Amino acid sequence: MHAQDANLRGGGCQAVTTESYRTRSPQGGSEARDLLAAVPALAPLSRDDLLDLAGSARRRSYAKGQVIFYRDDPGDSLHIIVKGEVRVMLPSPEGEEVTLALLGPGDFFGDLCLLDGGPRSATTIAIKATETLVVERNQFMQWLQSRPAAAVAILTAVGRRLRAANELVGEFAFLDVHCRLAKKLLDLSGSAAEGDQVELHFSQDELASMVGVTRESVNKHLQFFKRRGAIEVHRRRIVLRSVEYLRRFV
Repeated sequence: MHAQDANLRGGGCQAVTTESYRTRSPQGGSEARDLLAAVPALAPLSRDDLLDLAGSARRRSYAKGQVIFYRDDPGDSLHIIVKGEVRVMLPSPEGEEVTLALLGPGDFFGDLCLLDGGPRSATTIAIKATETLVVERNQFMQWLQSRPAAAVAILTAVGRRLRAANELVGEFAFLDVHCRLAKKLLDLSGSAAEGDQVELHFSQDELASMVGVTRESVNKHLQFFKRRGAIEVHRRRIVLRSVEYLRRFV
């Protein structure tokens, strides 16, 4: 087990070694093809292209809290989430961590390593029981080289990731904690409108990891919003009562 295991603490996830996943073949190429077609970046591709890619895919299952891979591990495969949820995070040598993304069904990860052949750039953890379709790098690159439409779709998706990463850097550089927390709560609420009450099932530790500050700092700013009637704070649950008030800070 990696030395970083002791540093994985946000979200109540208990680190499990990556060796304990279960691998199996999809139940027929058509099932895997349909799963791939549900991925937004791959949806425009032809059924034949998806069937060819499905032929090289394997299905893996991960328990809640299991580490899928660590930062700096060899980047040898692409994961497409069939069900469950995955947290992408960066650990520091001091034991702190920053959550870069929360991914669900239809999302994929590990794509940067497929394109440049480098090591993993982040650690990923299954925060629910999760299943992924996995395609090895060599097979994926062979498939991609003869399909310009697929290459464009993948590059478009990677471009969106880079935009999101730039936005995150900008938030850390230019927004104070108050504004970063308000923006994160709004992002997690989706397309909620004024008057809607939205329940977010995250702990304060998890929010701190997403915003890049301590739990104590998150608690302080949550209490500020609570006193103004914008939110309710419960154990592992936050209720947004006024998204309009939170929008004043972003």
